[in-house]
Amino acid sequence: MSQRVKLVVFIVLAFMAWYVLLSRGRPVHKNAYVDRENDFSVLPPENWILVTKNNLKEASHQPALYLPADIQQEMASGKIALGFLQKARQGKVTPSIYVVIVQERFPKLNKRDMQAFASLLEKSAANIFGTYQKESVRLIKVDAIQSLRVSGSLASAHHMAPPQKPLQGEPIRLEIVFVRGAQQAYLITFICPLQELDRHSKTFEKLLDSFRVLRRPSFF
Repeated sequence: MSQRVKLVVFIVLAFMAWYVLLSRGRPVHKNAYVDRENDFSVLPPENWILVTKNNLKEASHQPALYLPADIQQEMASGKIALGFLQKARQGKVTPSIYVVIVQERFPKLNKRDMQAFASLLEKSAANIFGTYQKESVRLIKVDAIQSLRVSGSLASAHHMAPPQKPLQGEPIRLEIVFVRGAQQAYLITFICPLQELDRHSKTFEKLLDSFRVLRRPSFF
């Protein structure tokens, strides 16, 4: 076998090994929450309360939690797969993380169309929360999959706070991360008052790093 043939074989084998490793994704964490129905796993953050459609009824009656009616509806229907919440406080927006399921296949993201796609996410956020100020858009890797991260702030999010006491007009941080799967996509959202961002941002970053797509898109 000539040196040139050996080189070609080596390149082909290396590419195949790289593709197999990449297609499998990173290993699932030992203590991860695994959602087989929606084909993802995530490591629950410490001292946050997990809510899914399976414990929604019980959670909605807990004084320590506040779940807005629209969030409950979306969770009951399966559009929101889960939420991680901090304990509710009167008149304050509760720091929360949600995984939203988008039942649609999407092509690979690239720099050319990421701004257009980010604008769609921005409009969706504005429809839900009101005035939304987009601050940055960037491509990131989540479980080795090309993903889109949109960072911005809300003037307020009145319906996200317990109504028994008037909500103070504190600005809210909203992070939206779009991740592709094989047959669907995931929107991982992080809602947090700006004054508490330093306290909770590392929790969100750690959760993002733990997120695994169990049925992965064919091209990354």
